[in-house]
Amino acid sequence: MSRSPKTSFCFVVIALSGACMTGSACTDFGTSPVPTPDGTVDAGDGATTDEDAASSPDGSGGGSDATSEPRSTACTGDDECNPGACVQGVCICNAPHWVQPDGKCGSTEPPDCEPQGGTCRQQEACEAGETEGSGPANMSCGDLRPAVCCFAECKGPADLICCLGDVPSSPVCVNGWKTCVEGNRAAKADEGCIQ
Repeated sequence: MSRSPKTSFCFVVIALSGACMTGSACTDFGTSPVPTPDGTVDAGDGATTDEDAASSPDGSGGGSDATSEPRSTACTGDDECNPGACVQGVCICNAPHWVQPDGKCGSTEPPDCEPQGGTCRQQEACEAGETEGSGPANMSCGDLRPAVCCFAECKGPADLICCLGDVPSSPVCVNGWKTCVEGNRAAKADEGCIQ
């Protein structure tokens, strides 16, 4: 039995919304907790519990409080990025370490593009306003045609640049945080790469 693309898309929308229409042929699978980019756990109802707050990196839990905002900095000093450096509130990790979901450095390699919150695009560059993922994240999007992993939101300062010698480049997004690829150093755009 083959399904038309329209039927498959409809099923996905219904399954993701967690609702079944009366008389439809779908099953309500319920919801399970989903980790959010800020480290809290969303049970699907838009709220977080005290347990969620205690398990979040900054203890805030994100929550449903309209005044709370996700953290946009991971560090205030190099000691918080060990092994790495804190530059403008983001960790630039020393190899063989990578930025973790909490923004700190760790030994766990980042997952493929989509589990990090990125979107695979079958093109050579991300769209305006998006941040490109790292090389391994891009490769997880496919390698037969040009493909790139793009992040609509990536925490970190807007004026962060990466430098290889005196040549500037854009930062990459790893686990939702801006960082520089191995061998590059971070700098402020208005200061440039010349040391």
